[in-house]
Amino acid sequence: MLLYYLMVFLLAFRGIDVFGIKTGDVVVALVFVTLAMTRYVRGGGLVADRRFMVLFLCFYVAMALSLFAVQDFTYSKLDPFRYAVCAMIFIVVTSVVTDRERFAKSVLAVLAGGVVSGAVSVTGLLLWLHGTPVAWMMHEFAAGEVEGRMQPFFPDPNHYAAFLLIPTLLSTHLLVRAYREKRWTHICLGVLALAILVGGIVSTGSRGGVVALAAGLTVALTLYLARSVAQQRPPQMVSVGLVVAAAGAYGAHLLLPRASVVLDLLRFSSLRTGGLEASIGIRMELWKGALHAFLEHPVIGVGTGNYVNIWPQLAAKYGLTTPRAYFPHNSYLDLLAEMGILGFASGIALLIYVYQKAVPKTWAALTDTITVALFAALVAESVHMLTLSMFSARPLWFLFGLIFAYANLDHDRCEGGLSS
Repeated sequence: MLLYYLMVFLLAFRGIDVFGIKTGDVVVALVFVTLAMTRYVRGGGLVADRRFMVLFLCFYVAMALSLFAVQDFTYSKLDPFRYAVCAMIFIVVTSVVTDRERFAKSVLAVLAGGVVSGAVSVTGLLLWLHGTPVAWMMHEFAAGEVEGRMQPFFPDPNHYAAFLLIPTLLSTHLLVRAYREKRWTHICLGVLALAILVGGIVSTGSRGGVVALAAGLTVALTLYLARSVAQQRPPQMVSVGLVVAAAGAYGAHLLLPRASVVLDLLRFSSLRTGGLEASIGIRMELWKGALHAFLEHPVIGVGTGNYVNIWPQLAAKYGLTTPRAYFPHNSYLDLLAEMGILGFASGIALLIYVYQKAVPKTWAALTDTITVALFAALVAESVHMLTLSMFSARPLWFLFGLIFAYANLDHDRCEGGLSS
């Protein structure tokens, strides 16, 4: 069990990738094999939702078929193993998290990993602003120029922001619970943790990550409001949230004249300099290229991980000006272009099934704040996938597993735990 919680911590901390993505995959596979062997020796077995696994196998077959379209396997060779690791994570979580105590510890491990990682990012940002060299923590262009975006432990700040979304949204559950119980020390710790996590996301300079965070927090706030109305209580959390938001807006107004350096660092100055339009223009070209790739290879796609190899031909044929593209920067178009209609349909079916598992539970248990937090995290990740190719991201599949594990718990027989 300790090995499992360590894996969960590292998934949020991103320390699992300190020595490279491949090493992280091996760590997850090691946890999976160890758990399987332990359960086999004890006469048990692994647990996984049958329908989910059938959909995953359909998706995996579609991914395997797409490999027939690949000639250069430089970027495609690891995808079969990587998606297998995603399934391992889902199975491990649903097999281990069989009671509320283990679920609570899993959530705490995610929060701990996220807070540590966010604290490292925020500290790095503050050090950089004070002139301390921390280039090893920052995003760099191919030419070696430091762009000024925090990404400790992982070579992509956008993915780093996506992984921090999960502990950030889950932290709202503990904050609301502490507020209801009037535990002021826990409230202060919750606010501090949320501030560190949000700071970690903002420090990446990922505009898609910030938009996804806003979407997730909006969903959470809306459902918490519905929860207050359902309980015929004054929506106190909403009132507090509005006061905090107003204070934050006033503070931002006072600091704005001094904030140009931070805005430039975090790339949000592009909102006033035209850089955002340029970024959107690049994204539009990548998306157009993905659609053209799908239309040319509608059944099995151009091959998983192969978008980078066929981009020069697409650019020359359709007059696209972006010099290089590794992926379409959209998970849904990524599936469509690289795996064709087979991979897209099976991948979307998987995501829809996760929503089918999460939505009824959320509406049926608005009094249980963790269901709201899980659903908000799922929405945030779904929004972020509009601007990022991340369907093979390990923490995303961990979230899938956590949703299924919690939905399968016998809540009527459980006391205390995470309900509030």
